[in-house]
Amino acid sequence: MGPWYEDPVGAEIVRRKYLHEGERDFGDAVERISACFDGGLREKIRVALLNADFFPGGRSLFALGCKGKFKATTSNCYVLPSPADSLDSIFEVGKQMAVIFSQGGGCGVNVSRLRPQGARVRNASRTSTGAVSFVSFYDKIASLINQNGRRGALLVGLACDHPDLEEFLKVKQNDDRIQSANISILFDDTFMKAVALGAKYRLRFNVDSTGERIARELDAADFFRRFGDSNRDYAEPGAIFIDRVRSWNLLSADPEYRIEVANPCGEFFGNAYSACNLGSLNIYSLIGRPFTEQAELDADLLRERVAMAVEALDAIIDYGCELQPLAENRRNVQDYRQIGLGVFGLADALIALGIRYGGPTAILFCGRLFREIFLQALRTSNRLAREKGAFPRCRPDLLIRAPILQFLQSAEPNLLADIRQFGLRNASLLSVAPTGSISTMCGYSGGAEPLYGLAYQRTTHSLARQGKLFPVFARSVRDLMRKRGMEKAAAESLRQEFPYIVTAHDIDPIERVRMQAAIQTYVDNGISSTVNLPAGATTEAIMAIYRTAWQTGCKGITVFVAGSRRTAILGRSS
Repeated sequence: MGPWYEDPVGAEIVRRKYLHEGERDFGDAVERISACFDGGLREKIRVALLNADFFPGGRSLFALGCKGKFKATTSNCYVLPSPADSLDSIFEVGKQMAVIFSQGGGCGVNVSRLRPQGARVRNASRTSTGAVSFVSFYDKIASLINQNGRRGALLVGLACDHPDLEEFLKVKQNDDRIQSANISILFDDTFMKAVALGAKYRLRFNVDSTGERIARELDAADFFRRFGDSNRDYAEPGAIFIDRVRSWNLLSADPEYRIEVANPCGEFFGNAYSACNLGSLNIYSLIGRPFTEQAELDADLLRERVAMAVEALDAIIDYGCELQPLAENRRNVQDYRQIGLGVFGLADALIALGIRYGGPTAILFCGRLFREIFLQALRTSNRLAREKGAFPRCRPDLLIRAPILQFLQSAEPNLLADIRQFGLRNASLLSVAPTGSISTMCGYSGGAEPLYGLAYQRTTHSLARQGKLFPVFARSVRDLMRKRGMEKAAAESLRQEFPYIVTAHDIDPIERVRMQAAIQTYVDNGISSTVNLPAGATTEAIMAIYRTAWQTGCKGITVFVAGSRRTAILGRSS
């Protein structure tokens, strides 16, 4: 086998998404990217990229080294402020969204501050078209602004107590023109408890400009069932459990930090104008003696690579600050220095260890894995704070009061003492992105997700317009077949001989949720996660997934039922 970037699939993705004009191959890109780092970190990053051990996020891969050539942001994720209840604010947020899209970023926006449909207004219209009507406006911006052949990525969220909640549920059902925006409901704990109790839930909105007070009750369980129906048929809206989001992060004890919503893929939650530099570690490459009874995670190598990744992502913040699309983004980046370290190749690593994804051993392994990743990220960010200074808005006395750090108090008292003294360099550390293009180009499973198939056809939005598919084979399965001399074995014979090899459609969905919950315990930000269900999945099964996700402490989750009316970009073949 040659280098991963000489594989036709990898080479094509690199060419289409990450090369600058004049660059011939990934080797040229590596020289450009690694040159943006100083000292010993430069060589570490060069080796990591060539070996697919670690990648900065896709925006960073493209934007590093772009200065003097073109405008492009190093950040994948942006959260815009919730527009105020005025046309000026609505259109200002739209303008800012367009600027971010034009430079390669994806946006999340919460429209819960906009008055509901039918509320009084003081203009010729007399009544408002409602918060939901502006989903189409923001979606149109995303669809018009081209990002190197793809549409802008957008998530629109609405609080569950907004009187337009039922209209929001139906927005993608009633308007097939909305193609770019993902939508999510921000469910609070009170709503989810009302679902469990079969109780009423109060929707409310106060219109400050007119003094109008709007309130009515909703049957929470009935709405939740209709939410399940919508997921079954349309794969949307997704769910964000906003109370968990706001209570389980490094700044949850800081009253000045208010999380608005998530980015389009759901791995990053932030305050107004926040931006995050993403990066991902290859867990498969950390498994020693794979496919043997002695297979194990190399814990020392894991800690070494986490430290390298945190330092690299922090350095990218400095390189990319002036490249941020908006002045408000630059201020937020300088104030909070948020990074989002995640993983790819996790499902491959479990196969290398002989562990079934979703089973009790896998859940235990993932909890321990992410505990170590989080602790090492904290240690490294704390060291960088001592050496270079904490993020400017850091208040160590509030940091250590965050429940996610208090959770570690008994096991890591010395680390928390160091954080109390020096703070952290970064206000956010871990975010598990889907890593779609990055993991596909080097042949590994994406994010924290299971294998989608042992082998499958994949396309992208830009290639789909050309009718092109390309084959993707699970790296761990291919390596296992080669090791056992089974290169020509059929998928079913592999499943029979190695029952721990499973794909997304083989895994009990509740096991899938419990895997996410085990990981979320040690992830201070979010996890991009989609539970795949076969055609014919029931509303009851979908509701059980969302209830379990809330009960186990997940921050958000989505469900995709095969054959639903939303077009998928993955085609399963085995």
